[in-house]
Amino acid sequence: MNEMIERVDAELQSRQWSRADLARKLGYSEQRLMNWWKRGIPASEHSRVAKVLDWTVDHLLTGSAPTSASGQSKENHSLLEASIASDQMTTSVPVMDQEFSAGQGAAAQSIEDFFDGHRDISLSDLDAHGIQPSNARIIKIRGDSMWPTLWGGDEVLADTHVPRLTSSKIYAFEFDGELKVKRFTKKMDGSWLISSDNKDDPAYTDEIVSAHNAQQLRVIAEVKKLVSRNL
Repeated sequence: MNEMIERVDAELQSRQWSRADLARKLGYSEQRLMNWWKRGIPASEHSRVAKVLDWTVDHLLTGSAPTSASGQSKENHSLLEASIASDQMTTSVPVMDQEFSAGQGAAAQSIEDFFDGHRDISLSDLDAHGIQPSNARIIKIRGDSMWPTLWGGDEVLADTHVPRLTSSKIYAFEFDGELKVKRFTKKMDGSWLISSDNKDDPAYTDEIVSAHNAQQLRVIAEVKKLVSRNL
């Protein structure tokens, strides 16, 4: 099964749709879809499938941008576009700042509300971490919830291409108007533990979400590496 089909299957599961439901919304027979699951979705059908899922065709093909629970691509604003320098050595990466989360004013209404300019990152650095330039983000860490791994004021390089959650990785996600950065750990029963690395402060409590609810989280990016720290 190719990655495109896996993405569609994961979305169907998160919405509690069957393949028959998708076929009905597309106006096709279930048998026609079964052929796609064996041979791949024809290029002529990409636009139609993306429209039914409320996705961009780019997300259907590559998973290049995270989606909300409804499947709508949230990172489609010009502010969040990366541009490669004319010398082909660096790219201008959008910066997202946790300081703009709820508690510093009104809760964010969209991903663009976290935008805080751009930062030049070398293409070789992105390539070393398998990040496509259009998927790269710099995230400013605020607070000490992820100490000692990440400190307040750190800047990290993150990848918005998140085809699936991986246990023990750190993810940035939006919840209730706040941009959060936490570690995700998969438990034996399939649920996910979302936790802070700072175990010294009782204010940072762990959260456990079911596998289904984890799929509903608006995951923005996987944190890949520390790129800046003020000492």
